[in-house]
Amino acid sequence: MPTTISVFEFGNYTRTVNQHPAIATNPSIWDACMDALQTISYKSEQTDLSVASPGHWSNPGYNLGVGASTKKWKTAFKADPHIHLGKIDWRAVIGCNLVPAANNLTYVSMDIYIGECS
Repeated sequence: MPTTISVFEFGNYTRTVNQHPAIATNPSIWDACMDALQTISYKSEQTDLSVASPGHWSNPGYNLGVGASTKKWKTAFKADPHIHLGKIDWRAVIGCNLVPAANNLTYVSMDIYIGECS
């Protein structure tokens, strides 16, 4: 069964892809999101550059969810999980909703929300 990946960037629907093979569940949901974005070769709608992880997540236990689409990166969000939108100084808050499969080996669906970069 494929993983349905939906990406919403800056509050707008961007793209939905059925990914084969399915994205495996991962102890870190942020790593799973990065795996998904890289697997589908997603590029930022704002920068037209590939999305990259920051090298480590600042607070991987905190899922901003849908709220990420309305947030803009600034000092107040340094504790929030973020991604780079093509350059080290173009950062965006990230959040997600994930639905694991019954066997918990792969995700049935992933909704990834990316905030505005600055």
